[in-house]
Amino acid sequence: MSTRQARDTDSRTSATDDANQSATSQATMTSSTPTVKKRQTGDEKRALYGQARNLTAYQRSAHVGQGYQFEKMITADGKLTIRDSKKLKVGDLIAWLRTSPASLREIVFIQLPLDSELEALMQILQGCKTITKLTFNSSYIGDSGAAVLAEALKVNTTLTELSLISNDIGPDGAAALAEALQGNTALKTLRLSSNCFGELGFEALGEALKVNTTLTTLNLNSNKWSNFRDGPRRGADPFFPRGAKALAEGLKFNKTLKTLSLDGNGISGDGAKALAEGLKVNETLRKLSLARNNISGDGAKALTEALELNAALTELNLDDNSFGQEGAVALSKALKVNKTLKTLWFDSNQLGSEGVVALADSLLVNTVLTKLELGGNLIGAEGMKALADSLKVNTTLTTVNLELNDIGDDGAKALADVFKVNKTLIALNLEWNDVGYRGAKVLADALEHNMALSTLKLWSKNSHLLGSLELGKSALNEFVHMKERINALLERNRQHKLPYAQASLALLAKYSPVLKDVPADVISVLAEQLPNEVVAIFEQEWRDAFRVPPPPIITTTTNTTSTTTTTTTTRNDTAVPNMLTTSPTVLVTDMPSATSIIATPTATADEIKALLADPNPVAALSRWIDGHANPAAALNWVDPSNGYTLLHYAIAAQQVAVVQSLMGRGIDLKKADHNNQTAAQLAKNQADAISSQTVAAIAALFK
Repeated sequence: MSTRQARDTDSRTSATDDANQSATSQATMTSSTPTVKKRQTGDEKRALYGQARNLTAYQRSAHVGQGYQFEKMITADGKLTIRDSKKLKVGDLIAWLRTSPASLREIVFIQLPLDSELEALMQILQGCKTITKLTFNSSYIGDSGAAVLAEALKVNTTLTELSLISNDIGPDGAAALAEALQGNTALKTLRLSSNCFGELGFEALGEALKVNTTLTTLNLNSNKWSNFRDGPRRGADPFFPRGAKALAEGLKFNKTLKTLSLDGNGISGDGAKALAEGLKVNETLRKLSLARNNISGDGAKALTEALELNAALTELNLDDNSFGQEGAVALSKALKVNKTLKTLWFDSNQLGSEGVVALADSLLVNTVLTKLELGGNLIGAEGMKALADSLKVNTTLTTVNLELNDIGDDGAKALADVFKVNKTLIALNLEWNDVGYRGAKVLADALEHNMALSTLKLWSKNSHLLGSLELGKSALNEFVHMKERINALLERNRQHKLPYAQASLALLAKYSPVLKDVPADVISVLAEQLPNEVVAIFEQEWRDAFRVPPPPIITTTTNTTSTTTTTTTTRNDTAVPNMLTTSPTVLVTDMPSATSIIATPTATADEIKALLADPNPVAALSRWIDGHANPAAALNWVDPSNGYTLLHYAIAAQQVAVVQSLMGRGIDLKKADHNNQTAAQLAKNQADAISSQTVAAIAALFK
């Protein structure tokens, strides 16, 4: 508890005591009969204590002592939290646990010294078959406590999550836990961050990973010798290559681990090279975090080479390393061929404008990545222009973070051009970028033509937005009006997507035994509470399933004067077929099923062009191909009127992602149209005739 909180608590307690004394004195003075002060019961004392410390928090987070009712402190989901308290007697807790409370599912110990009681506590917990989650955070159980827990893990069959964060566990304790993991068949999540394993500890855990068959999540962040409270110990060296190599060997054999976090372990280049060897062959790891590990040079190259071969990772965190321009070039090469990575954290890697140009080049052809974090990389205006050119073409990125990159107004202008053509970007962070009023105004103008972006972080920490204005009331009013305008456009975009989320939730409710009785108005409210990213996902999933264009845009303009208020509603039905000028809620029941749409065995040229015009043409065309009775025949469909294949039409439509997808599926590249022109020749001729990065990118795919 902070000094200020303690002072406030003391003052509240003193005030309560003074009030009680005053009331007692008054009662005594007004009565001739002597008053005997009634002794407070334990419940009364606890009530007063709870009032001084916030009763709800008190009940749930356990500043408890002898006689306190642990059963009442269990939350609705079965969680009991015990914090450090001088009044708590562990013996009371152990005695209560002997009753095997049926509602208990999870126990959290925070800063609670256990010492000799730990062994007795674990013996009791062994009998509590309902407990599946156990936490000892900042309790400093050390190697001896880790050994006690390890013995329990060898025979426990119910515990699925164990957290031992910041417990002064060294190599010996890590070795004991690793030995237990080799035989344990229940534990799925193990958090061991902020201990002191060192090389020997990591070697033991690497061996355990070779044979363990249940662990899915392992957190080993910040395990350095410097974490010891009393200084370095035997075998607690920093995370040198030997420890990394042991973990890499474990990854080669492990078949169940899906999430591994190794932030802040001083892995450096040699350790990264060792881990890269494990990633080349591992087929199950989905999320890997290597932030703050001083990875640069050869280590960066080795990791990116592993990405070219790895077909399992979907999320990779490389924040706060030292990849630099050389590492960015290597990463760009990997992103051009990787088919699984969806999220990449790459903040603070000293890319500069030249490094981001290389990275931007990969985004021209990558069709998998959906989230990209590039904060704090000193991209500058020139680097932003290169990245913007790629975002005009890319059709999969939905979230991009560009904070702390000094892009200024010129970079904002480049992004404004992206807003006018990009249909998939839904969230963008531009904070700390020296964007001024002029840059923000250009972005606002571009948003008028963009129906996708619904989250734009721009206002905080961009001091130039106000600093670039001349002082004065009129200038400030102009700034406020522009801010309101941008926020209104973002909300318009969210409302445009919302019907898809409502329709999707309605479908879930209709076919779910749990949700089938949920009223429609509740579904609507639930959809409105969803984050923008989730709403956008629902929209895309709906479109992929039904290939329906967006619902008609309803634009409402309100003009208010001193005497009258006029509201005008405009319906935009441009290019929307009559049968689709209705809300998705109606389409759930009235439109043909997705299967009947995508399973059509033949198609006309206009139908193929319609698929290519879909907001997600790769998904639309893939569903048409896979829904065909003979997918191989659908893939090699030919237009009888001109001999064009799907590839010809994709090139003509300048759809880079579709061309790459068709080539990846093995489409016949030798087929020629009626003018004896193959797809490669069409791409070359188009590149010669049209000066465009998109057209050039397509032609490059055939080289």
